[in-house]
Amino acid sequence: MTRTPFDFQSTGIDHLRSGVSRALFDECGLGKTYQAIRAMHGATGPIMVVCPKSLRYQWQAEILMEEPD
Repeated sequence: MTRTPFDFQSTGIDHLRSGVSRALFDECGLGKTYQAIRAMHGATGPIMVVCPKSLRYQWQAEILMEEPD
């Protein structure tokens, strides 16, 4: 990965990885996209991301920035 998560982001990443159906509801600007992408790396099942259509290219750019470890 290109960034090191803050402690609260690590908690969010672990939360997303811990179950079948999880969600993040952090305030704006705290790195929900980053946490979700980090949690996706190494996933073996399907992943669904729900975001506004206007943010789909932002998600694509963020995914391309975050290379797996």
